[in-house]
Amino acid sequence: MQELGLFRYLQPSFFSGLIDDPVMLINIRPTGRGILLDCGQLHHLAKRVLRSIDALFISHAHMDHLMGFDHLLRHVLVAPRTIKIYGPPDIAERISHKLAGYDWNLTEENWCTFEVYEVHPQQIEKFEFAGSRGFTSEHRQTLTRHDRIIYQARHLKVEAEICDHKIPVLIFRVTEAPSFLIDMQRLDEENLFPGPWLKELEKRFYADGCDSGTIKLWKKTAEGHRVETVDN
Repeated sequence: MQELGLFRYLQPSFFSGLIDDPVMLINIRPTGRGILLDCGQLHHLAKRVLRSIDALFISHAHMDHLMGFDHLLRHVLVAPRTIKIYGPPDIAERISHKLAGYDWNLTEENWCTFEVYEVHPQQIEKFEFAGSRGFTSEHRQTLTRHDRIIYQARHLKVEAEICDHKIPVLIFRVTEAPSFLIDMQRLDEENLFPGPWLKELEKRFYADGCDSGTIKLWKKTAEGHRVETVDN
């Protein structure tokens, strides 16, 4: 396993090495959740890690990129939540065949659901496989693509582009969301006191990039006293 320490929120780990099947785990530190890029052999991952997965991104359905799906299914089956799967055209059919390889006559309402998103050049086709219905395939929606973004959450976004590998394959780019940090030295240089206004500034930063008008600051006077003022 190789970890990359280049991020604040995200913790990417390669588990494939040079010869194993491809799989990359991205742990989202603030939430304890994660996403997987490709789904080769997953025996490296603990059960608690597999149960933390919110989304799976499959580049293509060659065996070494998808064979771990059954292992993932085994550990998330009895969980009343939805796991999103993103892949190239026809990935829903591949997932359907995998799920159809088992008998589901003893289904329960608390079983997991898979939402499968087929990424096409102009649109995304959404399918649903609900455990409570024995994982039968249901086409739910056609979504128009306006850009490369296919998945977005609080701490990251994932973009995808279709490439050629003698079959359509997806390449992914994961981008960490901007983070809000306070430079206390700079605050002092600007004669500002920390206070509740920083919380409001952080809220606006994540909502609209701090582009929402004035804010009440705590300013330091020449005598070192605190006064409240309004600034952009």
